Amino acid sequence: MKRPSEFEEIVDAIQRGGIDALVVSGEKGNEVVVLQGAEHPYRVLVENFTEGAATLDSSGTILYVNDRFAEILGAPRDRLVGTPLLDHIPWRGHEELARLLHKRVRGEVVLRSNGTPERTIRFTVGPPSGSPGKHVCIIATELTDMVQVAEALRLSEQSLRELSTRLLALQDEERRRIARDLHDITGQSLAVQSMMLWNLLERESHLDPEVRKVLSDCAAVNKRITEEVRTLSYLLHPPLIEELGLGPALKWYVEGFSGRSGIDISVELDPEFPRLTPEAEIALFRIVQESLTNVHRYSGSSRGFVRLICKGDEIILEIKDYGKGFGPGGSNLQESIPPLGVGILGMRERVRQLSGRLEIVSRENEGTLVSVILPVHKGAVASPESRPAAPVPSNLPARKPARKAAKSR
Repeated sequence: MKRPSEFEEIVDAIQRGGIDALVVSGEKGNEVVVLQGAEHPYRVLVENFTEGAATLDSSGTILYVNDRFAEILGAPRDRLVGTPLLDHIPWRGHEELARLLHKRVRGEVVLRSNGTPERTIRFTVGPPSGSPGKHVCIIATELTDMVQVAEALRLSEQSLRELSTRLLALQDEERRRIARDLHDITGQSLAVQSMMLWNLLERESHLDPEVRKVLSDCAAVNKRITEEVRTLSYLLHPPLIEELGLGPALKWYVEGFSGRSGIDISVELDPEFPRLTPEAEIALFRIVQESLTNVHRYSGSSRGFVRLICKGDEIILEIKDYGKGFGPGGSNLQESIPPLGVGILGMRERVRQLSGRLEIVSRENEGTLVSVILPVHKGAVASPESRPAAPVPSNLPARKPARKAAKSR
């Protein structure tokens, strides 16, 4: 039984507009009585909300819901008002929403009952302005479509990355196959042709001088083609990587690149650099190839360096030139670089597969630095017994003498 002072407080609150509804106990249980005219501000503000809106009392009983909130809960409004909100929440999501109501915070709740699809709802819980501690205001936003779209995008991105990984693996395998065919088939055919030409020149002493000159020229052309085919085969898939590791392969490649391009590229290699997994070694080698190709095509630089070190728990590869550079303000270029084609994208994907980072920093007229950082703990370093050393192959293609480099502008 309420004291007279309590009734006076209630009447005074009604007169001041501080109470919009009353919960009355009767024979049929608790009933919510909405005061005449009190619902008008609600209807003006929230009836046409695209989000659901509801008001609860301090015990969690629903005092008001708009049509959208009722739609989200899948129940008519007249069945919701006057009942605890948690009674209408399916088994999955009940505990999380209770936590949000208790802490008066915002959070996403996954609702799912037996036989119904999963739905994601964001509930924002807080006290209405002017009535702290008495009522609870809830805004419900349906996120199911957004979550489904995000999941579809995630799966699509994952599929694209898997496709990219597969394409890079197929590209490396195709390079290996072409290199093997060039060496075993084309190279052998050229060798047979060379022997036939030289046998003809040595055995047929009565040949006409003009015919002998033509045969000599053919033999010289055969020799040049053989060297070029062997070089191309080794560039497609250098056997030094498998036989001696990344360090010797990089030294051989950079020296050959300097001889072919006239660009003076030095190699700084950690003497204690370990053997890496085949995937890591071929990835870093391809990145050096692509980077030096870009140096030759775009930089206008006459010099540069390649540095490969193991520092702490990281493997660091750097390719630096001192050419024209690109990019305003010397910013760190994190997006793909259109003038350089798809090579940068391939480099990024190779590094991503190894859980590493690719950084490209360029300053106008100061050159470009390409850095690759790989974590050792991700399995980039091979165990010693898995990568035995092999003798240096004796049939490496001869390096062409270096031409004098042109000065960069």
